[in-house]
Amino acid sequence: MLEARVTLAMARGIRRVLHPDGQRGRGPQIAAVLVASVVAALSGIDVAKCLVLLILAPATIVVGYEGRGYRYEAEALGANAV
Repeated sequence: MLEARVTLAMARGIRRVLHPDGQRGRGPQIAAVLVASVVAALSGIDVAKCLVLLILAPATIVVGYEGRGYRYEAEALGANAV
C-alpha cells in the first residue's frame, strides 16, 4: 500500500505544478493509469506488463486532448476574450 500512496502523492504533486490555479487538467486520467499499474503489480501481474501500463500514461493526455481538449481550449480562449 505504501507504493500506491507514494504514486498518488506524486500524481497530486505533478498536478499542482502543472495546474497551480486549480483548473482540472488531465491529472485524473493519468492518475487512473498510474493506480492501475500499481494495482496490477500488487495483484501479481508481471512487472514488464505493469511497465507497459506506465508507458501508456502519457498517451492518455493525447487521447484526452484529442477527444475533448479542443472544446475546453476554445471555451477558455472565448472566456478570456475582451
